[in-house]
Amino acid sequence: MSAKELFKLNVSANGTEYESTGETISEALNNLPVNGLEIKTKGTVRISQGKRTAERFLFLKQIRPLFLSKLRKIAFAKQLGDLLEASK
Repeated sequence: MSAKELFKLNVSANGTEYESTGETISEALNNLPVNGLEIKTKGTVRISQGKRTAERFLFLKQIRPLFLSKLRKIAFAKQLGDLLEASK
C-alpha cells in the first residue's frame, strides 16, 4: 500500500518564501501562512508533487486576490492542477 504524495506549494513574493503542503492543491493553498494584504509585489507560485513541478509568474493584481477570495483560490487550484498535468 503506497501513500499518495503530497502537493508542495511555494510562493515567492516580497523577497520572502512561503511554503505549505496538502493532500490536494486547494488544501495546500489554504495552508499557506500569508494574508493577501501582506503581498506587496509580483511573485512566483511553484507547485510540485513527486517529480512533477510547475511554476507560474503572477503580477500583483493577480497574486493578491488569491489570498483574499475563496472563489479565486478554487479557480487557481484548478489552473495549477492543469499546469501540473501538462508538465508530465
